Amino acid sequence: MLSFGMALSATSTSWDEILKCTATLEKGQWASAWIADHFIPALPGFDSELDCLEGLSLLAGLAAVTKRLQLGIFVAGVTYRNPALLAKIAATIDHMSRGRFCLGIGAAHVEREHDAYFGGLPPMRERSDRLEEAAKLIRMLFTSNDAVSFKGKYYSLVDAPFSPKCYRKPHLPILIGGAGEKRTLRTLAMYGDVMNVSGPLPKVKRKIEALYRHCDAVGRDPDQIRKTVHHPVMLLDDEQKIERFRRRVGTGYAGGANFNLTESEDQERYLAIGPAEHIARVFKDFEEIGIDEVIFLNTPNNPDLYEDLNEKLLSGYS
Repeated sequence: MLSFGMALSATSTSWDEILKCTATLEKGQWASAWIADHFIPALPGFDSELDCLEGLSLLAGLAAVTKRLQLGIFVAGVTYRNPALLAKIAATIDHMSRGRFCLGIGAAHVEREHDAYFGGLPPMRERSDRLEEAAKLIRMLFTSNDAVSFKGKYYSLVDAPFSPKCYRKPHLPILIGGAGEKRTLRTLAMYGDVMNVSGPLPKVKRKIEALYRHCDAVGRDPDQIRKTVHHPVMLLDDEQKIERFRRRVGTGYAGGANFNLTESEDQERYLAIGPAEHIARVFKDFEEIGIDEVIFLNTPNNPDLYEDLNEKLLSGYS
């Protein structure tokens, strides 16, 4: 059955507010809570000087104070940390949460962030190469019974022990963020456990089909890979507001998700904006093409909104 998660904002917030948000989610029917991995606000139009909390640190804290929610980083930029360090952090949070952590990793993309902290944004090809190499290395650390030696183009290990292993068995899931059909989905097929893409139903369906082709090519069972989408969800009854928000989302970005609908793609059908009955139909369509979880994009953080969505949408979804 389809499950639901919430992407929380680490921008213009506080630890106390994050605690309130996760407490509200944990009381409801939400399955998961996710934090973005950025050092400055990354969404278009956000002031880069605004407060921005570090995502993995937040998740370590949440691992200790939550009991039920699955927790995930959404997603760790491969250019930000050595992958062996990232694997060690992830396994530690997995122990703190008693097996409720998901490590998301992606190629990173925010130019302003890289200019500020990392000496510039590497070309896309390099970032894709790094992502594939990092995912391979992390999976080796999670699964090897022996110390790991690794020699890649960007990363290397020499007889590196990795203990303790993940709390979750056989290991915590690795989410590969992104929808590039040539490289990213191939990396997912080889080394990942969770798919995460965004966009309207036809686009998501194409990405799943591409993943299946890569799985066939590398000899992987695609049913081993959990399939998720992140999607803006707006519970509205006012027709004018519904039309305005559908037009805004359908012509660009929402919470970092690219929705650019073509003229042939019906905004009303594919966007989860409107009354509860309409949003439930959108979710059903996702479920029918094989999606396991929808992660809501609703910023800024709003516990009252989460309660409303839980009562009016999640409680009635079946």
